[in-house]
Amino acid sequence: MGEGPASSQAMVSFAVMSSAKNRQSLAGQVALVTGSAKRLGRAVAQRLAEEGADVIIHYRASTGEAQSAVAEIEKLGRKSYAIAADLTNVAEIKRLFDEAAKQFGRLDILVNSAANFLPSSVVSTTEEIWDASLATNLKAPFFCAQAAAPLLRRTMGPSSISPIQAGCLAGRDTLHTPFRKQRW
Repeated sequence: MGEGPASSQAMVSFAVMSSAKNRQSLAGQVALVTGSAKRLGRAVAQRLAEEGADVIIHYRASTGEAQSAVAEIEKLGRKSYAIAADLTNVAEIKRLFDEAAKQFGRLDILVNSAANFLPSSVVSTTEEIWDASLATNLKAPFFCAQAAAPLLRRTMGPSSISPIQAGCLAGRDTLHTPFRKQRW
């Protein structure tokens, strides 16, 4: 693997998933991985499928890559479905989770992996770049977790919900934001 934050997150994700393998299989569970048409999200989706989960592939505009990810997962004998959504729009997030529920009838795992990588420095960052970054990298994971919560509660109950953010596990029943705790 390469170096840098994505590489470190990938190693953490795979280490966590490998240890989960020893505890229980993911057979029969449904996972939704945002940003899973390519890069880290795709690797996480593939690994979840290898562990037995059916996987919903989320993408914004990478239709071909999303369909390729679905095909790879289906070759493993797992169900998969691709859904396009712009995660900077809360209505689109709600539609994503409504479609996931329609296609699979449940949700057991949410991995927030979608991110944008906007080329800029501290000096060249405009308000537009800043807002776009926060919309995808902060706002979207929160509203995805919010939209997923009712589906997750149906299958696990509120005390079992553990959001996964870009390769990190939160082992509590709360989602931590930089500003305050939000109760499920």
